[in-house]
Amino acid sequence: MHITLVVNPIATNVSPARIRIVQELLQARHEVSVQVTRHRDHATELATEAVAAGTDCVAVLGGDGTLNEVINALAGTDCAVAVLPGGSTNVFARTLGLPDDLRRAARATSDALASGWVHRIGLGAVNGRYFTFHTGVGFDAAVVSRVELHSKLKHRIGHALFLYCGLREFSLFDRTHPQYLLQVSPESSSTGARTGDADSNPTDPVPGFFAIVQNTDPYTFLRHRPFTVAPAATLDRGLTVTSIGDMSVRAFLPPILGALANRKGVRTNRSVRRWEDLEQLSITKAPGSVLQYQVDGDYLGEAESLQFSHHPNIVSIVLPIVPR
Repeated sequence: MHITLVVNPIATNVSPARIRIVQELLQARHEVSVQVTRHRDHATELATEAVAAGTDCVAVLGGDGTLNEVINALAGTDCAVAVLPGGSTNVFARTLGLPDDLRRAARATSDALASGWVHRIGLGAVNGRYFTFHTGVGFDAAVVSRVELHSKLKHRIGHALFLYCGLREFSLFDRTHPQYLLQVSPESSSTGARTGDADSNPTDPVPGFFAIVQNTDPYTFLRHRPFTVAPAATLDRGLTVTSIGDMSVRAFLPPILGALANRKGVRTNRSVRRWEDLEQLSITKAPGSVLQYQVDGDYLGEAESLQFSHHPNIVSIVLPIVPR
């Protein structure tokens, strides 16, 4: 089997020595060629070229952002994608059950490819861009934007930077005027489960400040602890969206802190609403606001509207064989 190894050389946990380790472990059972990214979205170009050249699998050594770029090239093809932990958090790799140890992860990936452990999964898409685990809108995206302003510190202090930026953004964020209007399409609402405010029509526009549209859960990891938002979000179902409509300290902090403590997800109430197993939804900018969004942890800027859709069985993922 031929593997194209796409490497982001500036990812948090990538170095020349680590690249050699992965290459040697994969080459023990497969033919491997290495491609190194040079700029944003270069991984998409490299993966597209690899598919055209007939590669069987594109393995990604980088963070979730690099993986997202590769996924956007491979969606709709028969070429498989393998995930290796090279970033600071590696949300999707951990979701698949890969160990943080790079040697173990590379061996597990090599064994899985040799054994044919490849599975088709669904992806979410926002304005035509696929995502593996989530898209964050409003406050969430503002925090990611602030983190990216301090990208060098991210390599040094990791999750502490996210905590600082979250607290800083919370103190500056406009928590009085909703950032967006969320609307579930009538087609999706007939099958999607809804929790939260049971008194309103599920297809009415819902104002909010902070939305997470998930293709799978957890939302992220805080060191080795998963931050679960919506346990029902899985790779074999439609999208799940959780929307927060009140950013006051009294309304916002209890469900967030509760989710961190119990790992059972963010509980819904009149301020926190959720729809599950959706095929489509839209989020549009509220009057006088700024609509920011991030995809799989990468800030993508501002938009007038965001159109979401679910695409089942659209990409092949290598499922790791991890010895216990």
